[in-house]
Amino acid sequence: MTGNEPDYVLDYRRRNPAFPHQSTADQVFDEQQFEAYRCLGEHITADLFSPELLSDSGQQRAEQCQLTIDDWYGDTTRTPWSSS
Repeated sequence: MTGNEPDYVLDYRRRNPAFPHQSTADQVFDEQQFEAYRCLGEHITADLFSPELLSDSGQQRAEQCQLTIDDWYGDTTRTPWSSS
């Protein structure tokens, strides 16, 4: 955490010092914990992607880089025993 997170996230951190590094052994989150992680994820995503996605050059690059599943995975989708 960098300190510029929304107040809700910072308040949750003050009340739960292990946040956001709480154990994954307990997979049942209460509403406050779920919202804190959701809000933190939204904050991180907005910081990472918004400036690039909102600019004209970012949109042009995104349109030029349309990849398909085959582009990403290619031959890895075939099993060793399948015919080519």
